[in-house]
Amino acid sequence: MKLVALRALLAVFFAGCFATGQVVSAALETPAPVLTPALLEQTEWKVTGPFGGTVRALAQDPTDPKRMFIGTADGQIYTTVDGAQTWRWLPTFNRPQYIIESIVIDPTATDTLYAAVWVLENDREGGVYKSTDGGQTWRAVLNGESVRAFAMAPGNASVLVAGTLNGAFRSTDGGETWARLSPAGHTGIRNIESVAIDPRSADTVYVGTWYLPWKTTDGGRNWTFIHGETTKLIEDSDIFSIAIDTFDPDRVYCSACSGIYRSLDGGRNWTKFKGIPSSARRTHIIFPHPTREKEIFAGTTEGLWHTLDGGETWRQILPTTTTINEIRIHPSAPQRVIVGTENRGVLISEDGGNTFQAYNHGFVTRRVSGLLADSMQRGRLFASVMFNGAEGGVYVSNDFGQTWYPSSQGLGARDVYGLHAPVGDSRRLYAATSDGVFVTENGGKLWQPANPPATWRPTPVAPGGRQPANTPTARPSAKGRRAAARPSASRTILRQRLKGHVVELVSTTDGWLYAAAWEGLFRTDNPARGWEKVSLGAYRGRVFSVAVSPQSSEVILAGISDGMLMSQDGGATWQRADLPMKAFKDATCVQEIAFHPRRPETMFVGTRRTAYVSFDGGKSWERLARGIGFGDIAVIRFNPRQADEVLIGDAQGGGLYLSVNGGQLFHRLDQRAVLPGHRMWAAAFDVFAPGRIYAGSVTSGVMVVTLPGLSPTASVR
Repeated sequence: MKLVALRALLAVFFAGCFATGQVVSAALETPAPVLTPALLEQTEWKVTGPFGGTVRALAQDPTDPKRMFIGTADGQIYTTVDGAQTWRWLPTFNRPQYIIESIVIDPTATDTLYAAVWVLENDREGGVYKSTDGGQTWRAVLNGESVRAFAMAPGNASVLVAGTLNGAFRSTDGGETWARLSPAGHTGIRNIESVAIDPRSADTVYVGTWYLPWKTTDGGRNWTFIHGETTKLIEDSDIFSIAIDTFDPDRVYCSACSGIYRSLDGGRNWTKFKGIPSSARRTHIIFPHPTREKEIFAGTTEGLWHTLDGGETWRQILPTTTTINEIRIHPSAPQRVIVGTENRGVLISEDGGNTFQAYNHGFVTRRVSGLLADSMQRGRLFASVMFNGAEGGVYVSNDFGQTWYPSSQGLGARDVYGLHAPVGDSRRLYAATSDGVFVTENGGKLWQPANPPATWRPTPVAPGGRQPANTPTARPSAKGRRAAARPSASRTILRQRLKGHVVELVSTTDGWLYAAAWEGLFRTDNPARGWEKVSLGAYRGRVFSVAVSPQSSEVILAGISDGMLMSQDGGATWQRADLPMKAFKDATCVQEIAFHPRRPETMFVGTRRTAYVSFDGGKSWERLARGIGFGDIAVIRFNPRQADEVLIGDAQGGGLYLSVNGGQLFHRLDQRAVLPGHRMWAAAFDVFAPGRIYAGSVTSGVMVVTLPGLSPTASVR
């Protein structure tokens, strides 16, 4: 299977238990508006980027090289009619539960499209959808099959073959009816990953499975296991792609986890190509040039490779940090090479593959894990992105989220789970990553590890940062004291470097920075002097969220895998919060915590199933059912300008909810919006523009939300 399966599995886990935190600093409040139905009707949504992301399927009109379609791993289809200068989302498909494996255009009627889909969590869901009006409407023509490969017969657009986990199926009437092509229950012809149809006869079909290929020459009545007779494919080869050479149909190529192979006799024998490093042998697609014999492109998990001599020698033309999922070259434009990538969107070369540029304007499938609106610089917004590979994990906008540019130098390919600006210091920005905490002092231009230097040696300190009696006194905080803990005078600890997955950061007014991490809860008053691991009593597992009361840094809440821990003494002792949870799977993972910035006795907690609220400092809790149903509550944000405005985002069922009365009642803002994604993982208020909200979706990038009537009419108090 392609890498999307692993990434999607990781995404399901991360979406459940990772969310970004933000401490709200003191700010002037404006009078709270009233959310009326008329006001909610005025809500405007705009998807703004960062453009790019994962392209799962790519199709090019056989009669018009400028017209293309791309499909995503979140069930969305985009189209272009100007050669990828601009992309337009097709809201008529919009099936987020599906992975679009393939898009095929009928060359005899180019408004007829087919989309083959499957579902990660359910092997029995998926199928084939058909449109006869250029994608304006769609209908299912094959249901109940996880379609992993799809092909149209060259020269006969009525013949279609769908390769599924359950075998191969064929239609001879343009998808209207289907019949099984492979024998039912066949132990070998299943888990099909690739399909190719011989241009000389639609009855000759190749299928590649998760264990080697098969072939029929009589329309499925008989099948041959084409492992190889004299020269063979390596055992256990997953056949990701099969391609038949247009110049010689007996010349067949296949790509597998073990390398790239060529057969000169229709699959009876195979020879493995040399010249591509073993680390790049997971080749998603092999693509012979349609008009130039012996010129072949190979799209791998480590770049794009190219040969001009039929595979005798290869050169790499896109770096190893680029994963290639699709390749297209139109016969009428032989120098234009189009590739669909895992993270970089659509890349196009106009010179035969020597140089590439991104063509992604209007197309976005980024997974936004956090949003942070700058409280000092008008219009500046930061977004953190996960599963973005070498593209980096941080983007910046200086125009209220309308355009974005990468700002990840120093972060490498690390996933960024969230961003945090310390209270009262907008120049410094921290990133919680898959490899510790990083910090920037220059607006994201350069990131460095928020850890001691290489020459540093651990120094014994008492819990809370106090030095032992025989060491110099630590630098006092701005308030002249350390309120983060009440340490025992006799106990000392060793500060350490913080590594591994850090999922959320929060700071206090007296200079402490807390980190929720897979290894536990950590804090520091100076990352260059190391991090202190906070003892959580008997709990030894991962910490998914952390919050500190804006009124007292003695009050700390930590979200854990089966509930929440509370400390009233700066982390010296902990007690479990009495949340009214039910023991559903993952329901007790507390992934988001927020204090009301003016009334800290009001606390909100988000889990994978629902949200809870306490109005008495955590003494009692109730489920938050004030306009919000059950859902994966991944983000809770208060407005720094108006403390009674609070946003809640659902990352599973979807929805962005707004309350203007401190959580007494919520209204869904995206109920009527037509969007490529409704699952919300991040959110932020614009402190400079009342009525402007930023939403970070699980798969569709950043969305700018405008409520024109939310701007207050009264003066600022």
